[in-house]
Amino acid sequence: MRFPENLTNSLLPKLEQIQASLGVLAPEGFLAALFLLLLLLGLIRSEIVSRFLPWLTASGLAAIIVFQLAANTNSLPETFGKMLVADGLANYGLVLFSAAGILTILLSSFYKPLQEKTGRSEYFAFIVLIVLGLSFMAKAVNLLFLFLAIETVSIASYFLTLRLRKEKPAAEAALKYLLFGAVAAGIMLYGMSFLYGFTQSLQFTDISFWQKLSLVPKPILTMALALTFGGFLFKLAAFPFQFWAPDVYEGAPTPVVAFFSTAPKAAILIVLIRFVTVLDHAILAPHFQNLFLIIAGFAFFTMLAGNFTALWQTNLKRLLAYSSVAHAGLLLAAILLPAETRNATILFYTTILLFSNFGLFLIIQTTEEITNSNAINSLSGLGREFPFLGISATVFIISLTGLPPTAGFTAKLFLFTGLWENYAATKENWYLILLLSGLLFTAVALFYYVKLPFYMFFRKTEVVPAGKFGLAPKLLVTLLLIPVVYFFFRSDALLDFIQGLMNGN
Repeated sequence: MRFPENLTNSLLPKLEQIQASLGVLAPEGFLAALFLLLLLLGLIRSEIVSRFLPWLTASGLAAIIVFQLAANTNSLPETFGKMLVADGLANYGLVLFSAAGILTILLSSFYKPLQEKTGRSEYFAFIVLIVLGLSFMAKAVNLLFLFLAIETVSIASYFLTLRLRKEKPAAEAALKYLLFGAVAAGIMLYGMSFLYGFTQSLQFTDISFWQKLSLVPKPILTMALALTFGGFLFKLAAFPFQFWAPDVYEGAPTPVVAFFSTAPKAAILIVLIRFVTVLDHAILAPHFQNLFLIIAGFAFFTMLAGNFTALWQTNLKRLLAYSSVAHAGLLLAAILLPAETRNATILFYTTILLFSNFGLFLIIQTTEEITNSNAINSLSGLGREFPFLGISATVFIISLTGLPPTAGFTAKLFLFTGLWENYAATKENWYLILLLSGLLFTAVALFYYVKLPFYMFFRKTEVVPAGKFGLAPKLLVTLLLIPVVYFFFRSDALLDFIQGLMNGN
């Protein structure tokens, strides 16, 4: 069968471009192969294979990190017909996602409810699938491809939430997560369809895409952008889509919750960075002030909802869920920073958030096993009973609050400094409002964070500990403590690492 010559001539360049870009997608190809391998190994009913699975998964994700650090893929940034971009931003994102995956596996190895042999391969396979979906999210510059990547992450997330399906809270959390996710996906797709109708294009990083949108009446355009951003806000657990977070955090396995609190947020922030970066262009900026105002409004109400709702929580996981919402508000505010500092500030913040969140969730996971409870008052006296646990928890809490001597302080300092610089340069009052509200909400956060060390050190033990703080969790906590403290004194080391990876050096 012979194809028409004109069809062949039009397809050949595209096929050659796809072939040339395969090397750029080597990490994603490896992740897809690892996902399939884990599913196949699940068919082998062997205790040896079952014990080998976490090490195989962690080794595979570690290999991805090594590859990203060693390779320079910036030489061919555009792939697959400009649907994906393999730039420094996406490269650092994949390192962050892989690190989150490895830490999730390590926390899972200490989490007793996940120790049963059945379904272990699927559990680790879906962690890999989420990392794969997050990587595609970070590289996507096409609305359709972005939607598919987000839904890949969502489907895998539903499975991991339901991992403890024998427990009623997990089943309820998974159902709520699925329903909220379906609604958010529908809203996002509806908004994307408007954008495509206005522009006849899906390439949201092209200047021409936004030039066509600038001709659309502002009320209609604002509605379309707000609908599109609905799906992003859901994955970020930002206002008004934050309601799923406390139920999912309470019902899902603790290692999975730690993963949800960091990696998907980092991916969505990279997506938002791509949206606003193109709008920094002098031709486009005056036409899209409404978009920046929308982001500022969502940032303010997300910080408001997260911090003040956290004040009334009595469950550790629910408290950290609202804490995560509050951090999402701060990171949304960081999207509005000056272009020259935006990327480094957001990546620095998310990196420190990764170490701090995983460290605190590991401690909560350990205290849950020691006391058989997730209530805040179950921490009573544990700081005196287990001094290392109490001191480590306090350091992570100080970092999440944003106080010295931890890198969390440095992260917030970069953020607030950037907001002040923007206000000084533009005299736009909403930058000042975000700055002052961020400082105020940091003080509010101190009130609910300080409850944890207060109970650990100043309350008498109400429950006789049923377990001990083992050596392996201690080593992992120490590993997570080091960067939280070290990067306070050497923040330039992390910034240089981020800039080097983003520049392909």
